[in-house]
Amino acid sequence: MPVQRDLVDVIAALPGSVALPAQWSGFFDKRGPVPSQVDDQRRFPRFYFRTTAGLSYVASLPSLERPAGSSRVFVKDISRGSAAFLHGEQLFPRERVRLLLIDGVERLLEVTRCRRIQANCFEVGARFVTGE
Repeated sequence: MPVQRDLVDVIAALPGSVALPAQWSGFFDKRGPVPSQVDDQRRFPRFYFRTTAGLSYVASLPSLERPAGSSRVFVKDISRGSAAFLHGEQLFPRERVRLLLIDGVERLLEVTRCRRIQANCFEVGARFVTGE
């Protein structure tokens, strides 16, 4: 499928500042369902979806200016209602971003949480925004 290959190349060429921790050398190897936890209150099961994606900011927090353009992020997992990804910058709850996946699907997301893993590595959880 040449269109998908071109999109993979475009996303790979985007600037990105995510620095994975050294102990995560097998980050892209995980596949299948994410194990649930006893106190898990998620509505939908999550699946490992380790890939790169393009991220662009949507003006959503009036006091926060973000640059135009896109950057490369690493998707961690995905479900029917949300996604988690790694970004080189901190994002804030209720901030909105567009995520372009390697299959050409573009989704609007609203950040629900952001956790610093290390310098230039933030784990971001976001829900899909529908109807807009």
